[in-house]
Amino acid sequence: MPRPILVVATPGEHGADALTFGVNIARPLGAPLVLANVAHTHSRHHAHELERLHDHLVHLRERVPSDLEVSVDVMASPSQLRGLHDLAVAHDAQILVISPEQRTAVGRALHGDVAASTVFTAPCAVAVATRRQVMATPRHIGIAWNGAPESDEALDGATLLAERTGATLQIIRVLDPRHPEGTPLEPGVRQQVEAICATARLRVDAETRLEWGDAAPVLVEISRGLDLLVLGSRAHSPVRRILLGGVSTDVLHGAHCPVVVFPRGVHVAVGAAAL
Repeated sequence: MPRPILVVATPGEHGADALTFGVNIARPLGAPLVLANVAHTHSRHHAHELERLHDHLVHLRERVPSDLEVSVDVMASPSQLRGLHDLAVAHDAQILVISPEQRTAVGRALHGDVAASTVFTAPCAVAVATRRQVMATPRHIGIAWNGAPESDEALDGATLLAERTGATLQIIRVLDPRHPEGTPLEPGVRQQVEAICATARLRVDAETRLEWGDAAPVLVEISRGLDLLVLGSRAHSPVRRILLGGVSTDVLHGAHCPVVVFPRGVHVAVGAAAL
């Protein structure tokens, strides 16, 4: 049986957005849904919070289409980040879906940068939904590829997602802004990207896109024309992430479409159990 899509369904409209994205991706993968949340153990009203979150998830479950298998789970944990990790491990999730409230500046101020922190600590791919998510299967998927091991892993996941959804795949290579469009490429770059695309075309309708500029703002702009953007990400310590930032973090916060990030070392192909 395919590994489940784990949806962190927070109360309010943002939780509904995460659920919609979870449905959009679970159906073509043939995967079950798990609607989940974390109750903080340090709360004085711990038992009440568990019950409240469980009731919310049960209510939200009624919105899931009848053709999908769905369950609910609330885990008690001293921190949301630890709880999300433990939920993903407990359910052997293939994708952990986070609501869009965690990508806004206000959400990060109130709750911390849960989206970025989860990407660097999760044992599976992490998706961040967008607001006012439309109930539709992705038709245009972009993958940011730069030849690094983590982008190769993300390319494998993006290709399988495109294969399962029938989407077109755009392989995006963002080049050094010091080499503006019209100047010669570094030797072999175009051939390398075309070779990667040729391999992908054996399975899906794929094309390449070369852009010059700083990776994060270029990808954010490209995301306007996509239904889903897939990235790879290196794992850094919290201090190193603060000092260096990162393309994946900036794209998570600015993208105009849902983003799926494959942390480095996550090798399991999305939906592999359904093959």
